[in-house]
Amino acid sequence: MPTAEPSTVSHARSAIQQQQQQDWLENLARLGYASRGAIYLIIGGLAVLSAFGEGGKVTDSKGALSKVLESPGGWLIVLALAVGLVGYSIWRFCQVVYDPDHHGTDAKGIAVRAGMAVSGATHVLLAGWAAKVALGYATGSSGGSDGKESLVRMLMSQPFGQWLVGGLGVILVGVGVAHFLKGYKKKFEKYFTWSHDKRKVLQPICQAGLYARGVLRR
Repeated sequence: MPTAEPSTVSHARSAIQQQQQQDWLENLARLGYASRGAIYLIIGGLAVLSAFGEGGKVTDSKGALSKVLESPGGWLIVLALAVGLVGYSIWRFCQVVYDPDHHGTDAKGIAVRAGMAVSGATHVLLAGWAAKVALGYATGSSGGSDGKESLVRMLMSQPFGQWLVGGLGVILVGVGVAHFLKGYKKKFEKYFTWSHDKRKVLQPICQAGLYARGVLRR
């Protein structure tokens, strides 16, 4: 009975391992996007309640997670969201290093990937804060300060700290503007295959989401 060549077997094994790694990374990215989506749903829901005078308030990601903590078993939900945010951060850093979206290495591509790096870093800090306050809430201890504020203090303590913080602010503003442009130019459409009827419904929803993301960028 003929046997496969060693090189063929090795190639097949390598292909299987690569596919498993891709599947793992894809699932991690999906979990991260789901966590971000859940946080923005909470932010949007609180804003709507505030607009109708039903006790909600306009808040940010940290405020939304704090609100979840007040619900029964909320610390478990926040802890799960923290895990998802770590997954999102890992995906962002993979985008920076491996460039799966082919942004390239020209000035525009570098700017986009720098924004992704900042996004990854800020979500790691948010995840760390969320995990800390969730575990602190469960054990009755203090959750600590905002990780982003700690990052700013750390940068300010460095030589040229004001320039570092200013540069970080410029990048965040640029990323916010980029979200507006994505919505205006409808760049998200290249990632979808949809019928004309679905497009009529989903296109304005996607645009509104990107505009809101540009405002909430932090």
